[in-house]
Amino acid sequence: AEPRRGITLNVERKRFVARREGFTLIEVVCALALMIFLFGGLYGIANGALTLCRSSNDARTAELRLNNLDSLLRNTFEELPRSASFELSVGGSEAAGALTIFDAPGILGWRRDFAVGSRVALRTESDPMKQGSSRLLIEHWTDSGAGTARPLGELTILSGLRSARWRLLHPETGQWEDLWFPQQGRPLMAEFTFQLSDVSTPERMVFWIPPFIAPQETQPAAPPAQP
Repeated sequence: AEPRRGITLNVERKRFVARREGFTLIEVVCALALMIFLFGGLYGIANGALTLCRSSNDARTAELRLNNLDSLLRNTFEELPRSASFELSVGGSEAAGALTIFDAPGILGWRRDFAVGSRVALRTESDPMKQGSSRLLIEHWTDSGAGTARPLGELTILSGLRSARWRLLHPETGQWEDLWFPQQGRPLMAEFTFQLSDVSTPERMVFWIPPFIAPQETQPAAPPAQP
């Protein structure tokens, strides 16, 4: 009887030790819940960092785009030839209108055949790709005879506009004009005011247009009076 009792005690002791080596169901559930909580926190932090980085990159890209547009237009206006003349028209909506530059071949061109164009228009119109917004276009035209013009091509240089307006500064009156005709001569400055759809504050760009003064004809000196 004694050996049997010892064997029974040893078997029960081994079962007890084996049972204590594993984890209970409650312990496993608590561990899984803790891991899910930790991973959820890490995902939230990583997602927030990625969103912030994406927003920063979008803002930097938008700023770079506006700086490039400002440089492009500024260089264009400052290097206009003596023969250039202007026409400013206003469309039927707040984000419509065109600033047309005549007799300035080669400006704002991205193809060689634009050098034969007779006019270049900076025009705003409704954007077909974005509902409720407008875009700024460069349009090249050439005269096809009989007082008509033929389009050569167009290029979008700024999209996502909520509003846009061109104005020209009269050199004599010092007033900003919403309408301009080629007979009025050469303006002193050009102003482009616009507001993007995703920005609450408007932007304003002002460009200087160097004046060209026609040289005065020198009158021949009168002969001296005879004594």
